[in-house]
Amino acid sequence: MNTSKIALYTNPDEVLTLTPSESIISMFEHTDENGTLYIPEWPYDGNCDNTEHFYQCAMNWSENAAENVVSEYRFLYAALEEIAKKWDSINSDSDIEKLSPDLRDVWNTFLRDFETGGIDVELAMDISDRMETIDMVKSVAEKIKNGTDISKEEFSFYNNCRGTNITEKEKAIYNAYRDAIHADANHRIGNGIAAYDVVIRAKRLCRLMSLKAPEIIINNEASLLAQAIATPACCKEMKTVDDVE
Repeated sequence: MNTSKIALYTNPDEVLTLTPSESIISMFEHTDENGTLYIPEWPYDGNCDNTEHFYQCAMNWSENAAENVVSEYRFLYAALEEIAKKWDSINSDSDIEKLSPDLRDVWNTFLRDFETGGIDVELAMDISDRMETIDMVKSVAEKIKNGTDISKEEFSFYNNCRGTNITEKEKAIYNAYRDAIHADANHRIGNGIAAYDVVIRAKRLCRLMSLKAPEIIINNEASLLAQAIATPACCKEMKTVDDVE
């Protein structure tokens, strides 16, 4: 593994110390002469795979383009910070209309609920939770099979949840929901790579700000947002790889 070629790489027990703006510049500086950039795979809820994976990105950007991405990130961060201050008072469309035009545009682009075309969102979330549980059960089962030590909590979880299942009909409902929210994100951001990631990272960051989460957590989520913003703007192709030589 040639970690020197990977932008934003840290060991599992380390925390990224770069600011989000510095992260974007680091991504540009790690882009080679062929436009190839490697960054760590972004974390997702329900991902139980502890193996390191990386994104191999075919980038098309200049130093000026990278600086433009930094400016775009800073504008969005400041807007999310302002909206976060008002989060608890935004309960209706009329509350949204009271926001300034710039903040209202940010809300409608990044923060409003996804359009799902009538799909039962609560059911889709329940199915998603069960899919996550099934993946976690499989992860513990693999440890047991390999003779790896597991904690009492893991063993209890395995025994209590190994009967969790979803039907083929439920899989179809969840897939339709997933397709709908990705399509809505593409409509909001444009049909670029990782449009969905930009939206969900903005949603998460604004909510963390509103909850006054610890700075280290906010900075980590802000860095993921910054990385995601650079992708639809400057990335032509993106794939997941297991190693970087």
